[in-house]
Amino acid sequence: MLAELKEKDLSIYMLKAMCFDLINTILKCISESRAQYNANQLRGLVEFESLEGLERTLDLFIKEICNEVKRNKLNRQNELRDQILTYIHQQYTSHSLSLEQIAEKYQLSSSYVSRMIKEETSYPFTKYIWKLRMEECKRQLKDTTLPIKEIVLDIGYLDVANFIRKFRKEEGVTPGQYRKNVE
Repeated sequence: MLAELKEKDLSIYMLKAMCFDLINTILKCISESRAQYNANQLRGLVEFESLEGLERTLDLFIKEICNEVKRNKLNRQNELRDQILTYIHQQYTSHSLSLEQIAEKYQLSSSYVSRMIKEETSYPFTKYIWKLRMEECKRQLKDTTLPIKEIVLDIGYLDVANFIRKFRKEEGVTPGQYRKNVE
């Protein structure tokens, strides 16, 4: 846009008015992105002496704003990731916990949540939940005298026989044998 303005034969007043319109449009975009800028940056934009000076100032200003927007986005993503992982750690014993439920709660797509969990934990969602449930099951087998059926239901698994089969496949022993071995 500035290159086009340089080519036109405009009065200095018309040129300044068009530059201020451009600056105003940029400031509206920045405001909508909720990025912050300081008065010195703004002063540099409105006190330009030439189109080349304005172009240099705009270039630096826009780069700084873009970097801030990127940092803010990363911060929001990290905060969201932490919220989702905390939620999973609070809810993994619920048999109704699902990828779709988490995605709906945080207004995200299931595929996005799935990718995020895999990137953070190195496990797909279902395997990560299984891992958390197994750790809790082993802890309860070791630290309590609760019946195995009660432990299995307590960790969010509804099919006790299926859980015992999966436990045995993974650990090489049944939950009852595991309890005896750790005593």
